[in-house]
Amino acid sequence: MKAGVKMKKILFLALIIGAVFYAVSCSDNGEKTLYTCPMHPQVIQDHPGSCPICGMDLVPVEKEQQQGAENHSAHEDAQMGYAAITVSPEKQQLINIKFDTVKKRVLSGLVYAPGVVAYDPELYSAASEYRNALKINSAELAETAVLKLQSLGLSAKQISEIPKSPEDGDIFSNMSVYAQVYQNDIKKIKRGADVIVTSGQNRFEGAVSGIDPVMNPDTRSFNVRIKLNKAGAVLKPEMYVDAGIMTGGEKVLSVPEEAVMNTGTMNMVFVDAGEGRLEPRHITTGAVMEGYIAVESGLKEGERVVVNGNFLIDSESRLKAAFAGMGASHVHDK
Repeated sequence: MKAGVKMKKILFLALIIGAVFYAVSCSDNGEKTLYTCPMHPQVIQDHPGSCPICGMDLVPVEKEQQQGAENHSAHEDAQMGYAAITVSPEKQQLINIKFDTVKKRVLSGLVYAPGVVAYDPELYSAASEYRNALKINSAELAETAVLKLQSLGLSAKQISEIPKSPEDGDIFSNMSVYAQVYQNDIKKIKRGADVIVTSGQNRFEGAVSGIDPVMNPDTRSFNVRIKLNKAGAVLKPEMYVDAGIMTGGEKVLSVPEEAVMNTGTMNMVFVDAGEGRLEPRHITTGAVMEGYIAVESGLKEGERVVVNGNFLIDSESRLKAAFAGMGASHVHDK
């Protein structure tokens, strides 16, 4: 009898211990609530607190963001510090996400540069050397003269016209302006582009006739030769003028400026992949004109990119990438 009572007590204790272990097991297998900083998504921990970077209160991470760590594509995207995210139509409307289509646009603008008026004595001298080399049939001297003319910004077509024109012909009779264009703008300048040169209240029309291939290391600029159509008696050698050089005019693939985010190491956009999915995309950009940025690579015509709401999308994308990169279980301990 006593043995039976003793056995019942043992079974009762075993049930209690089992229940405790089961509860602990369920608790361990349950999903933990993780916390992150709204401004620094790389800060992730399993308890409330303050951000060690900015001091802001940490906020709970949404369930779908934690699940991003298990997503294979998220791990791939995390290599660039961003991950694709899914934003429902309701949430897109709530945070006012807007899109624009990637397409070819005619982009044009003006590059302003200081310039100096010149009669081009060096150019005249090089042209004379080229004429003399042709007269005496010296291929070696002619080649040297051509290289010098090219270094002064003349095109092959302009060089070929030298023997056909008199020594005081139109190609050298008009004055020119040498404008200093900084390295950030030089890729926008094309030979033949229209130019407006101003000196006080006087305006003169011209065109880009040559671009120096070598940058001045002191000023970080390139000499752009501008041939004036009619200078008149107003302009004198060594006078300072201002040049407005037309750029663009061709259809190029482009997106609005506000679509492009500069991370410090790259330019990126968020592309609409359909069904609420927004994918980060690294792009190579060109000139900025009239509120648009030329796209050299990374996007295709017809794709849609986010142009409003990038800040919120950026934060969520970096947060998901942080989870994907480190795994949801690798968090900061107390």
